[in-house]
Amino acid sequence: LKICDKLPQVKPGSGQLAKMAWKKAGQLKGEHPSLTRDEVAAIVLYTMEDMPREKSPYYAMNAALRDKNRQAVRPWRDFVWLLLHALRKLPPSKARIVVRGCPGTPAQLGIGL
Repeated sequence: LKICDKLPQVKPGSGQLAKMAWKKAGQLKGEHPSLTRDEVAAIVLYTMEDMPREKSPYYAMNAALRDKNRQAVRPWRDFVWLLLHALRKLPPSKARIVVRGCPGTPAQLGIGL
């Protein structure tokens, strides 16, 4: 199965994001030789932002994971497995600070990276 097959079609257009992530994964594959292209694409896809953000894979997947109805997670099972498997293969990060979704650059926030 390819990354497009693992991502639930929960919102129109999510297949397009998967294609973009697959393309970007091809560009990044050389930087992470221990990961398959699908694994790189899963990480890229999880970090992608769509507009509105409710259409973003990370948003939809996290909503399903928080849902009290456990059947909501079922469509995400393969993608979650692939994403977690990929993240486990990455080397430990030396970064002490991770910034996501901030309204400015790290320098503007007073964070030296």
